Amino acid sequence: MKKQLLKTIAKNILFYGIVCAGVILFMLVAGEENPEKPMTLAQFASIKFGSLAGLFLLVKVGKVLYNAGCFPEHVMKEIEEEEI
Repeated sequence: MKKQLLKTIAKNILFYGIVCAGVILFMLVAGEENPEKPMTLAQFASIKFGSLAGLFLLVKVGKVLYNAGCFPEHVMKEIEEEEI
């Protein structure tokens, strides 16, 4: 019982950690620069490229974890219902 509870908590932490990281990276991609503190084009491009690369990696990690069954049961059920 306790082992199952710990497994469920770990799956939730893993899933919601990936979601939070994805939201933060998406905000970096969609964000604009501060007009009061302008960045160079290289800084701006590196932030956008790094954020896009991070999002790409999160999608790949998410697919691997989904195929391994490492997401919470309610999330797996929702994803399977949407695929039908």
